Amino acid sequence: MYSQIIKNDWKNLIGDRSVWLVALGLALLLGYAIYNGAKWSGAQSQLHQTLVQEQQQRFTEARDRLTRGETKPQPGQPDPSDAYAIGTSLAYAVLPSSPLSFTSIGQSDLLRPTVGVSVLSKQRTVADKQGFENPLVLLAGRFDLAFVIIYLLPLVVLAFSFNLLSAERENGTLQLVLSQPVSLARFGVAKLLHRFAIVFLFVSAVSLIGMVLSALNLSSSKFWSSVLMWLVAVFSYTLFWFALALLVNSFGHSSATNAVALGGCWIVLILVLPSLMNAAVTSIYPMPSRVEEINAIRSVNLDMRRDGARLVSEFYQDHPELAPRSDVADKSLTLAYVTIQQDLKRRLATVEDRFNAQLERQQRTVERTRFVSPAIAMQEILNQIAGTDTSRYQLFRAQARAYAESWDAVFLPVIYRNVKLAPEDYDSIPRFTFYPQTPAKFMAGIGVGFASILALTSVLFVFAGLRLKRSRLLDQRDRLLSFTIIRANRAGSTKTQVSKV
Repeated sequence: MYSQIIKNDWKNLIGDRSVWLVALGLALLLGYAIYNGAKWSGAQSQLHQTLVQEQQQRFTEARDRLTRGETKPQPGQPDPSDAYAIGTSLAYAVLPSSPLSFTSIGQSDLLRPTVGVSVLSKQRTVADKQGFENPLVLLAGRFDLAFVIIYLLPLVVLAFSFNLLSAERENGTLQLVLSQPVSLARFGVAKLLHRFAIVFLFVSAVSLIGMVLSALNLSSSKFWSSVLMWLVAVFSYTLFWFALALLVNSFGHSSATNAVALGGCWIVLILVLPSLMNAAVTSIYPMPSRVEEINAIRSVNLDMRRDGARLVSEFYQDHPELAPRSDVADKSLTLAYVTIQQDLKRRLATVEDRFNAQLERQQRTVERTRFVSPAIAMQEILNQIAGTDTSRYQLFRAQARAYAESWDAVFLPVIYRNVKLAPEDYDSIPRFTFYPQTPAKFMAGIGVGFASILALTSVLFVFAGLRLKRSRLLDQRDRLLSFTIIRANRAGSTKTQVSKV
């Protein structure tokens, strides 16, 4: 019986031209989203790789020159033995891209995955100026695969399921179906699962083709594990919207009413609730004002020519272990400049600490309330799978800051002691390496999102099942017709048995 239901439903879908148009449009949107995300992610990865390679090449050339005894500065090449010249040259801490970073760009176009490291303050580096974007693009966000899945896929699901049961009733076929030995709940679930399988398999097939074509390393086990988690996420999210459609259909309204109700649910769950949540979180935990950072910079208004000697003298009084063995009068301005930059670093670090603390509070609040909207939970899941989530960025910023401190620990003593660099000193120059979250912590974060979506889906299925068991989808006339059909079927069956006897 159920195979016949699915067979008839399949014939109805195949014969509907609008279904083919929706499938074609969805395929084009998925393909373009993957292409657009891969193009942007590839450009960013190439830029970051270029920065790291240039940094390593610069240090290698400086060491080779120093080994050959070439200490005279040249255009674009400072004295390789000058600790100040090498320490103020820009090094980079780069957040590496994940295998599926192109599927969900998230806020990676706003929270820069590149940090410039130098003995100078961040205001004197150019790392944060790499890859400036159009502000309108940043405001609207990137059109990526996550956008299609979170915002547009539910519309396709609702278009496939808004008349799941109402169309059968309006066409007069529901009475015939219920005259057979099948319950209304099982009939609705059978049609729902059939259409769910079609949509999910179609989206998965098109997305997998795009991922395989856009992937940089198909042999990586991390790539395939990320793809598997992505499929599970899409499976859960798609099933939620089908469950919601089944619940709306269980109220017995017309197809037009169901379409309006589901459209309202989409607006509330996708647009209204996330916006309200964002407004609430930012109002409860506001970010520090940019004015604080500007004031911190302006507060360091010392004149190096006027206060240079005093600053250097005070520094050596506080740090006698760094006192040079030779006269540094000719370096007083340089050392004063470094001292001012270090003071500026400390003041800006206070503002950055407040920013990171507020960002962490906002993230914790979102994680605790993600069950309010499946769109919020799904966005967090896809960002974590793609490696563009806020928690990974915070971890990177913390490691980049530790890298900057290790950089200062290597170069500042040499600068203040006025000691020349030797070729072997280049071996002690720190290199940045990003250490990701442990797999257990990563899976725990994703597991909470999956649990919230599956919990909401289960609640919808339970309520829909209860309503369908007590359903009044058929009015009195329809029930009388259905009862008549049942009696006729039974009578026909009885006559058949008598004739056989």
